[in-house]
Amino acid sequence: MGAESARSVRWRPRPGRVDPGLLELIVEDDGQGPGRGDAGHPGVGLRSMSERAAEIGGSCTVHPVEGLGGGTRVHAVLPRKPASG
Repeated sequence: MGAESARSVRWRPRPGRVDPGLLELIVEDDGQGPGRGDAGHPGVGLRSMSERAAEIGGSCTVHPVEGLGGGTRVHAVLPRKPASG
């Protein structure tokens, strides 16, 4: 999907911003939200997603969803080619 999206940019008239080197992933749910139901402690999975993203030069944040009465939003921005380290 990412590769096809990057290729399709050339068919769009005058894009304002294109960065085919990044992959952005957003996942939302309508559950209890982060830090609820787990005694306020983030799970190992959520913490390790941020660590793994940072290892390859990206970022991953977890926030409550605003306006839905609850839920969690995971937002990851990852480089297409991992940073060498």
